Amino acid sequence: MKYRRRVSSDEAREGYFFIEKTARKEFPKAGEKFSLTVGGKKYACKIDEEKCVCCGPESPHVHYRIVAEKGRLPLMAGKAVTLKSADGGFVLS
Repeated sequence: MKYRRRVSSDEAREGYFFIEKTARKEFPKAGEKFSLTVGGKKYACKIDEEKCVCCGPESPHVHYRIVAEKGRLPLMAGKAVTLKSADGGFVLS
């Protein structure tokens, strides 16, 4: 599995990584723990579901994002990153 996107300023500021709906099936279920390696450091993470009405109250939906269980993921706004599955977890490069 390989997932590529550019990190937004919100993601960098808040320390999470957004998962587009089309790629959601490639990741563990919401709440399930997994490891994510970023810059050589391993983080305990999970998929977080956030109910949203950003398209208006007539179009409620869910956003999915990877969050660290402790602290924030060290991400840089504007940087194109690739997320790959590796050793039972994932690596962000």
